[in-house]
Amino acid sequence: MASASQDPEVLRRFIEHHVAALRDYQKIGDASQAHHDRMLTWSIGLMGAGVFAAYGHLPTHSRGALAPWILGILFAILARLVGQVVQDKDRSLQFVKIQELLALLLLPTETPGLAKSALAVLRNEGDLRTRAGEIVGLNQYSNALSWAAHILLAAGVVAIFWALA
Repeated sequence: MASASQDPEVLRRFIEHHVAALRDYQKIGDASQAHHDRMLTWSIGLMGAGVFAAYGHLPTHSRGALAPWILGILFAILARLVGQVVQDKDRSLQFVKIQELLALLLLPTETPGLAKSALAVLRNEGDLRTRAGEIVGLNQYSNALSWAAHILLAAGVVAIFWALA
Protein backbone atom coordinates (compact mmCIF):
# COMPACT_ATOMS: atom_id res chain seq x y z
CA MET A 1 0.00 0.00 0.00
CA ALA A 2 1.30 3.44 -0.95
CA SER A 3 1.92 5.98 1.77
CA ALA A 4 0.11 9.32 1.73
CA SER A 5 3.25 11.11 0.52
CA GLN A 6 3.43 8.81 -2.52
CA ASP A 7 -0.28 8.95 -3.34
CA PRO A 8 -0.59 10.54 -6.81
CA GLU A 9 -3.96 12.06 -5.96
CA VAL A 10 -2.53 13.81 -2.91
CA LEU A 11 0.34 15.21 -4.98
CA ARG A 12 -2.09 16.39 -7.69
CA ARG A 13 -4.26 18.16 -5.09
CA PHE A 14 -1.13 19.64 -3.47
CA ILE A 15 -0.02 21.14 -6.78
CA GLU A 16 -3.51 22.40 -7.67
CA HIS A 17 -3.87 23.98 -4.23
CA HIS A 18 -0.59 25.85 -4.61
CA VAL A 19 -1.44 26.99 -8.14
CA ALA A 20 -4.69 28.44 -6.75
CA ALA A 21 -2.78 30.04 -3.87
CA LEU A 22 -0.28 31.64 -6.27
CA ARG A 23 -3.16 33.06 -8.31
CA ASP A 24 -4.76 34.44 -5.13
CA TYR A 25 -1.40 35.91 -4.15
CA GLN A 26 -1.29 37.74 -7.50
CA LYS A 27 -4.66 39.36 -6.75
CA ILE A 28 -3.53 40.41 -3.29
CA GLY A 29 -0.27 41.79 -4.71
CA ASP A 30 -2.15 43.75 -7.37
CA ALA A 31 -4.48 45.26 -4.76
CA SER A 32 -1.53 46.16 -2.54
CA GLN A 33 0.32 47.81 -5.44
CA ALA A 34 -2.81 49.75 -6.43
CA HIS A 35 -3.11 51.07 -2.86
CA HIS A 36 0.60 51.94 -2.82
CA ASP A 37 0.20 53.84 -6.11
CA ARG A 38 -2.86 55.73 -4.83
CA MET A 39 -0.99 56.81 -1.70
CA LEU A 40 1.95 58.04 -3.76
CA THR A 41 -0.35 59.78 -6.25
CA TRP A 42 -2.05 61.63 -3.40
CA SER A 43 1.35 62.59 -2.00
CA ILE A 44 2.45 63.91 -5.38
CA GLY A 45 -0.78 65.89 -5.72
CA LEU A 46 -0.65 67.34 -2.23
CA MET A 47 2.99 68.34 -2.48
CA GLY A 48 2.51 69.77 -5.97
CA ALA A 49 -0.50 71.78 -4.86
CA GLY A 50 1.48 72.94 -1.82
CA VAL A 51 4.36 74.13 -3.99
CA PHE A 52 2.05 76.14 -6.24
CA ALA A 53 0.00 77.53 -3.36
CA ALA A 54 2.91 78.44 -1.10
CA TYR A 55 5.23 79.84 -3.78
CA GLY A 56 3.42 83.15 -4.06
CA HIS A 57 3.10 83.57 -0.30
CA LEU A 58 6.75 83.01 0.54
CA PRO A 59 9.32 85.79 0.47
CA THR A 60 12.07 85.17 -2.07
CA HIS A 61 14.65 84.28 0.57
CA SER A 62 12.32 81.66 2.12
CA ARG A 63 11.47 79.71 -1.04
CA GLY A 64 14.01 77.07 -0.07
CA ALA A 65 11.29 75.80 2.28
CA LEU A 66 9.68 74.26 -0.81
CA ALA A 67 12.66 71.91 -1.28
CA PRO A 68 11.22 69.03 0.82
CA TRP A 69 8.07 68.98 -1.31
CA ILE A 70 9.99 69.19 -4.58
CA LEU A 71 12.26 66.33 -3.48
CA GLY A 72 9.23 64.44 -2.16
CA ILE A 73 7.54 64.66 -5.56
CA LEU A 74 10.64 63.25 -7.24
CA PHE A 75 10.95 60.45 -4.68
CA ALA A 76 7.27 59.57 -5.04
CA ILE A 77 7.55 59.40 -8.82
CA LEU A 78 10.62 57.18 -8.52
CA ALA A 79 8.81 54.98 -5.98
CA ARG A 80 5.91 54.51 -8.39
CA LEU A 81 8.25 53.66 -11.26
CA VAL A 82 10.28 51.16 -9.23
CA GLY A 83 7.06 49.72 -7.77
CA GLN A 84 5.75 49.09 -11.26
CA VAL A 85 8.95 47.26 -12.19
CA VAL A 86 8.61 45.17 -9.02
CA GLN A 87 5.01 44.33 -9.88
CA ASP A 88 5.88 43.35 -13.45
CA LYS A 89 8.78 41.15 -12.34
CA ASP A 90 6.66 39.55 -9.61
CA ARG A 91 3.84 38.80 -12.05
CA SER A 92 6.35 37.22 -14.40
CA LEU A 93 7.82 35.09 -11.61
CA GLN A 94 4.39 33.95 -10.42
CA PHE A 95 3.43 33.10 -14.01
CA VAL A 96 6.56 30.96 -14.42
CA LYS A 97 5.92 29.19 -11.12
CA ILE A 98 2.30 28.47 -12.03
CA GLN A 99 3.28 27.17 -15.47
CA GLU A 100 6.00 24.94 -14.00
CA LEU A 101 3.58 23.50 -11.46
CA LEU A 102 0.91 22.92 -14.10
CA ALA A 103 3.50 21.24 -16.33
CA LEU A 104 4.22 18.82 -13.49
CA LEU A 105 0.57 17.76 -13.58
CA LEU A 106 1.08 16.61 -17.17
CA LEU A 107 3.83 14.18 -16.19
CA PRO A 108 2.96 10.59 -15.33
CA THR A 109 2.32 10.27 -11.61
CA GLU A 110 5.03 7.61 -11.37
CA THR A 111 7.71 10.08 -12.50
CA PRO A 112 10.58 9.96 -10.00
CA GLY A 113 11.17 13.21 -8.15
CA LEU A 114 7.80 14.73 -9.03
CA ALA A 115 7.13 15.86 -5.46
CA LYS A 116 10.69 17.22 -5.14
CA SER A 117 10.21 19.20 -8.35
CA ALA A 118 7.00 20.73 -7.02
CA LEU A 119 8.70 21.67 -3.76
CA ALA A 120 11.65 23.15 -5.66
CA VAL A 121 9.28 25.49 -7.50
CA LEU A 122 7.51 26.50 -4.30
CA ARG A 123 10.83 27.12 -2.51
CA ASN A 124 12.15 29.29 -5.37
CA GLU A 125 15.12 27.03 -5.98
CA GLY A 126 17.55 27.53 -8.85
CA ASP A 127 16.84 30.38 -11.26
CA LEU A 128 13.63 31.20 -9.39
CA ARG A 129 15.67 32.13 -6.30
CA THR A 130 17.72 34.63 -8.29
CA ARG A 131 14.59 36.21 -9.74
CA ALA A 132 12.85 36.32 -6.34
CA GLY A 133 15.92 37.92 -4.76
CA GLU A 134 15.97 40.62 -7.42
CA ILE A 135 12.30 41.35 -6.74
CA VAL A 136 12.92 41.61 -2.99
CA GLY A 137 15.81 44.01 -3.56
CA LEU A 138 13.81 46.25 -5.89
CA ASN A 139 10.88 46.18 -3.50
CA GLN A 140 13.13 47.46 -0.72
CA TYR A 141 14.10 50.41 -2.91
CA SER A 142 10.45 51.08 -3.71
CA ASN A 143 9.53 51.04 -0.03
CA ALA A 144 12.46 53.28 0.93
CA LEU A 145 11.55 55.81 -1.77
CA SER A 146 7.92 55.72 -0.69
CA TRP A 147 8.79 56.31 2.96
CA ALA A 148 11.13 59.13 1.97
CA ALA A 149 8.36 60.77 -0.07
CA HIS A 150 5.91 60.59 2.83
CA ILE A 151 8.47 61.91 5.31
CA LEU A 152 9.32 64.77 2.94
CA LEU A 153 5.60 65.57 2.68
CA ALA A 154 5.49 66.07 6.45
CA ALA A 155 8.84 67.88 6.51
CA GLY A 156 7.57 70.26 3.84
CA VAL A 157 4.56 71.18 5.94
CA VAL A 158 6.84 72.00 8.87
CA ALA A 159 9.26 73.95 6.64
CA ILE A 160 6.44 76.06 5.16
CA PHE A 161 5.03 76.88 8.60
CA TRP A 162 8.46 77.97 9.79
CA ALA A 163 9.04 80.02 6.64
CA LEU A 164 5.68 81.77 7.02
CA ALA A 165 6.08 82.38 10.76
